[in-house]
Amino acid sequence: MIMIRRLSQVICLLTIWLSSFPSQCLGQLITLKELFAIGGESDTSFFQPLDIVSLLDGSFVVADAGDFSIKKFDARGNFISKVGRRGRGPGEFVGGPRRLCYFKGIIAVSAYDDQRIQFFNDHLEYRSSFIAKKVVGSMDFDPKGNLWIHFVGSREKSPAVVKYNLDGIETRTITLNHQSSSHWENEGALRITSLGDIIFAYSVMNKVEVWDTSGLIRSEFSISKYPEKVPFRKLPDGSEAPENLMFGSIMVDQSSNIYIKGSHFARNSARDVDVFDRTGKHLYAFTLPAKIRQMSILGDRFYTIESNTATIRVFQWRRD
Repeated sequence: MIMIRRLSQVICLLTIWLSSFPSQCLGQLITLKELFAIGGESDTSFFQPLDIVSLLDGSFVVADAGDFSIKKFDARGNFISKVGRRGRGPGEFVGGPRRLCYFKGIIAVSAYDDQRIQFFNDHLEYRSSFIAKKVVGSMDFDPKGNLWIHFVGSREKSPAVVKYNLDGIETRTITLNHQSSSHWENEGALRITSLGDIIFAYSVMNKVEVWDTSGLIRSEFSISKYPEKVPFRKLPDGSEAPENLMFGSIMVDQSSNIYIKGSHFARNSARDVDVFDRTGKHLYAFTLPAKIRQMSILGDRFYTIESNTATIRVFQWRRD
């Protein structure tokens, strides 16, 4: 039985003063009011939650890689349904589902070690699928319902994001600015704003690129308090791997602002969030109450997946 820990008598109001860039943020507050939490160490709601998307009616869907399923909850956190098991058939997953995105009744799901993208409706009913050319690293819908994908382990000198229609037809490729023969330096996270801006944040470099869907670069920026690159370490086979990541995760809100969760280099690792507009102007920063793996936002709801526990927290939030 799903256990939901509700805050009925003591309401947790977390008011976070914006300490970074005080000349731009003077007097502003972020107020987070926790509405409920699902999961945790003594709960079996989730085994390995990796991603979360919110639907238009306030319900939300979680990719639970450890359970080989996606799970739907209503706006109050009550469990509704789930779909998925290990397998290769419709609605099944070769690896655990790890990436979700949503557009007008369509939920796109990608999984570990699988080139297949599966589509479900709001009720988690399987609709269709297609095979992408590689395993998906990150993906998102644009405002017209096209699916943009960045692939895992790209060894091409110039990394790219690729546009597909819902039939799985590749219709455009945008080559990103950074060029490297290292597949680590080609990794990153992709998000698309409500205005159609493609946001790409590199995983091991302090670099964020903003493109439009026609392939024109709009802006490029970095976070000044972070180093240029992450350090690498030698592996026993002679290859190199990053010691940590530059950015933990990114998301966008309905105003097309960009939220970047700091990783190892943040003052509060996996808790600090910096917010930028689409031109790269820093707007404000805030610190979350716990370390998180992933975050999502829709309207006045702020969703987090905690790093150290299989816990989803849902907040009501506002900027004063």
